[in-house]
Amino acid sequence: WSSSRIICSQRAFIGAQHITQTPNTSLSSFRLMSTSPDVDESTTDSPPPLDKKLLASIYNQQRSVYNNTVSTLRKQYFAEIQQQRERENRLQALEEEKIKRAAL
Repeated sequence: WSSSRIICSQRAFIGAQHITQTPNTSLSSFRLMSTSPDVDESTTDSPPPLDKKLLASIYNQQRSVYNNTVSTLRKQYFAEIQQQRERENRLQALEEEKIKRAAL
């Protein structure tokens, strides 16, 4: 058995809602009644065709989210660097004032 056939048979068993019996009471007459349509096992071996428009849409959405995230991070980093530069400039100005006072 191929793995896809096993999966299909498992799905059919899991999706079965009723076990019916024909008027004949032998065990071979039990049937699983599934709400899902019958699956042709010969076509399940090949993967379904991929929708290129859907894949492109998913790719573009993921790319957009990535770009927005990177943009937000860059803005945060820029703000942090500006604050750090301002702090360093204030400290440097204080040091220069100390040196000038000490010289007078």
